[in-house]
Amino acid sequence: MKRIITITLFLLSLVSGIRAQLQSIPYGDFETWAVHYIKESKVVGGQTRAIYIPAPKDTLWENKPYIYKDADDPWATSNDYINFMGIYKTSTSVEPDKRGHGTAAKLSILQEDITVIGLDMHVILAGTLYVGRTREPFNATGNYNANVDFGWPYEGTPKALVFDYKSVISPDSSVTQCAGFSKPKTIHHIFDHAHAYCYLQRRWEDNLGNIHAERVATAYMKIDYTTDWVNGHVLTLHYGEIVNPNTIEQLQRTWMFARNSSGRMVRVREEGWATPGTKPTHICISFSASGLEQGGAGHVGNALWVDNVCLQY
Repeated sequence: MKRIITITLFLLSLVSGIRAQLQSIPYGDFETWAVHYIKESKVVGGQTRAIYIPAPKDTLWENKPYIYKDADDPWATSNDYINFMGIYKTSTSVEPDKRGHGTAAKLSILQEDITVIGLDMHVILAGTLYVGRTREPFNATGNYNANVDFGWPYEGTPKALVFDYKSVISPDSSVTQCAGFSKPKTIHHIFDHAHAYCYLQRRWEDNLGNIHAERVATAYMKIDYTTDWVNGHVLTLHYGEIVNPNTIEQLQRTWMFARNSSGRMVRVREEGWATPGTKPTHICISFSASGLEQGGAGHVGNALWVDNVCLQY
């Protein structure tokens, strides 16, 4: 009996230790969402449509930028509230989806067909969930990525990103490309996939307002298969230089923007690898239903579900 009690206590302490290593990310269980209803302009249909944000439960009914009630909520999405030359439009490619007795985040690749003043317009939406902020209303006339303040202040040194995921990925090596008012076309010999990554950076700002960065740690995962729920997947962070970046992910993230101290959106100039022992200033986490670098293309119907995102120490 004494031996049984000793083993039981050991197992309980082991489980407790594993749990102690995990640090939850606020709202990373995707159980609560804010719903922001936007009234679209009449020239694009005049519908009232919902945008979803992982956040404390809330409902808004106005064409104004969403204001986070909890400043510690790090999550933003590719869901857009757009003001294009005075025309208000929305797009929703990330939404809550039922999982058991709760919800998970569902990221989808969709094709949206719009009629604008009698002209047909076609857009590919690739669902993306990330830490940072989306500038609202979205400015659709410039660089898409300049609307995304990417990354979150963070000084920890976790071992891994841990999360649950499910995926639907087509084996077809073809994607749909939409270029605005042109007709959609199929491009063959291109395979689309979902992906997840976590980067740690040390950032600093120069006296001209430019933001520079060094890469402290890297974790990248390509999801190119269909699977049911995989629970507690551990995506290990690699600290320091990666000798062969092609095996995990390229160092340079030339698309990354952030808001500087004067409130201006500027490109993050990631310039090299941080020396061992460097403490990060920011964490960059992203999940996306599409892994294509080129905009306006993706395999419609692919989807990625994400749940219970946390960091392991």
